[in-house]
Amino acid sequence: MRHREGLRPIEPATPVMSGKVFIIGTAFLVTGATWALMSYYQLAGGSRPIGTIDVLLVVIHLFAGLLVYRRVPYAIPLGLVVVFLGLAAALLNDYLLLLVPDGLTGLLLILGRHAVRRAG
Repeated sequence: MRHREGLRPIEPATPVMSGKVFIIGTAFLVTGATWALMSYYQLAGGSRPIGTIDVLLVVIHLFAGLLVYRRVPYAIPLGLVVVFLGLAAALLNDYLLLLVPDGLTGLLLILGRHAVRRAG
């Protein structure tokens, strides 16, 4: 067994993503998908201004989810801004069902903010 004393533990080839980071990033992507569904209904129904706002919310939710996956330093404050914009738009447009995914995304972001910060 003397030959095993000099061996170091094998490190993975790619860094492993935290489960909390994966869940929070996925929450942003799922919330973006719900906004995409609402934008489709608004644009198909002929309400172009509201549908355009919903499309913008889709883009910023997807962008925030990708920033969380990348663990950029400003992902937490930007994510909270995105969540508050989503909550405000849901209230103003009477999308009461969308308060749930946006609220849960914000709650997950607050609870998992230490995991989102880049280890360094």
